[in-house]
Amino acid sequence: MSTSLSLPSVELTTVIAKVPQSGSPSSSDFNAFQEQVLNDLANIVNLVNEQVLPVLNALPASASTGLDGSNIYASKSVNTPLFQDQNGNLYKVSDVLSLLSNAQQVLNSSMASLSAQVTALQTRLATTNQNNLQNSVQALQGAISSIQGSLNTMAANVSAANLAVANFRGVSIPFTSLPSGINTLNVIFTPAFANNNYTPTFSVEIPVDADSTTYGGAGTGLDAVIVGTFVKLPNGQGLTVNVTVDATAPTGVLHVMARGL
Repeated sequence: MSTSLSLPSVELTTVIAKVPQSGSPSSSDFNAFQEQVLNDLANIVNLVNEQVLPVLNALPASASTGLDGSNIYASKSVNTPLFQDQNGNLYKVSDVLSLLSNAQQVLNSSMASLSAQVTALQTRLATTNQNNLQNSVQALQGAISSIQGSLNTMAANVSAANLAVANFRGVSIPFTSLPSGINTLNVIFTPAFANNNYTPTFSVEIPVDADSTTYGGAGTGLDAVIVGTFVKLPNGQGLTVNVTVDATAPTGVLHVMARGL
């Protein structure tokens, strides 16, 4: 995963307007220079307001002291007790790690206690010559050890699955009232990606109809829909896609899947 926000750079466009030595600039030269300075300042303000502030405002207030796991949300989109409490308060990364660590310690303690009890029972059975029951208990201890290993593996898989699901977005947009030619469709992700570092995949679903005569011949029931170029919207909120259709109001659906990198 990229560690860069990929923010655009700011370039100054102000040009020094030179005047003859010992001469004074005209009002038009002075005004033109001031307009260039204002244009540069406006670009800087737009960058701060539209790119920098939305990222910083998404962080908890405690992030002002420095970024670490204690002031970065673990997830804003996964609604489980692992990521937020019963009142909907979001957990930080450090909170989630503490919950997982505590749960693992409780499970290990319980399994260690159960294993000790099984061992004590084995010892007692061995001293009373109850070999058949002892063998059964040994098999039970082996099953318990296997279950413990499976629980540890399951916990790791669930954690990885939660992170993977939080990294995908899917949107379906029906084609309704589109004119013939090139159309621009807006695709909005909910929630937005933390940044614009993701890869979209497009597919078109076209049901069979009886009115198409421009694609595949009369009666084939298909409209031609072609997905062209796309442009990402700022702050990971979505993208715009160019879609070319061969007839007015074609039937079908545009499916968009996006995966964060």
